[in-house]
Amino acid sequence: MGMKSENLKSKGASMFGILFRVKAKPGKYQELIDFLNWDGDVCRDLELGTLRFDFYFDPNEKDTLYVYEAYRDKNAFEEHQRNEPYQKWEDIVRDLTVGVRVLFRCDALWSPLVIMNVIEYEARWISGLNRRNVSVADEVFDPDCKIYITGREEPICLKKFKEIVEEDIKGLPANMKFEIKDEIISGNKFAYRWEAKGSDLGKSIRHEGLIIDHVANGKVIERWEKLEEFD
Repeated sequence: MGMKSENLKSKGASMFGILFRVKAKPGKYQELIDFLNWDGDVCRDLELGTLRFDFYFDPNEKDTLYVYEAYRDKNAFEEHQRNEPYQKWEDIVRDLTVGVRVLFRCDALWSPLVIMNVIEYEARWISGLNRRNVSVADEVFDPDCKIYITGREEPICLKKFKEIVEEDIKGLPANMKFEIKDEIISGNKFAYRWEAKGSDLGKSIRHEGLIIDHVANGKVIERWEKLEEFD
């Protein structure tokens, strides 16, 4: 799993992080906590590129917090800036705090969070298939992704891939569910075996496949997929 830090930039991983220290005004500490809780909820629910939003109390100074934010890349941070909590941040600093000190604001050399985020994206794809929602592909794949499928001589684009998958899942029984069975990570390559099981008119149906993904900036830029079908 070890991606060497000197190779990280060339492999496309550019996680962006911020750490700052903030002290609440007298009597405003709980309001600051409430705001950060809300900000964190928005990050979790709406911001796919936000990897971490943590805050810790300073054991050495009353009413003081350290806040750590990590984003898949600077584009993900820009997405965070467009949401309501960030838009209110200047007012919060003025009304609830005595000041903010930024300790660092920069790209990461390496972090396992990049890998963890991609694993989560693959889980989103499987979840999307189980909900028969192919549009989730836009969250998982780079728009210029090349996809190689067994039996096709040339790679297909993301649009064509979505059309094929959408047509395929239309014919599946409603009770057929996809599941990731095994996963191997090596640098920025991810291999996993998936399985889908269901039944139709009392007859068991099972599909399985093997996928290898090449990932950059938290999204799949190349995919190789082999599909098997069993009755």
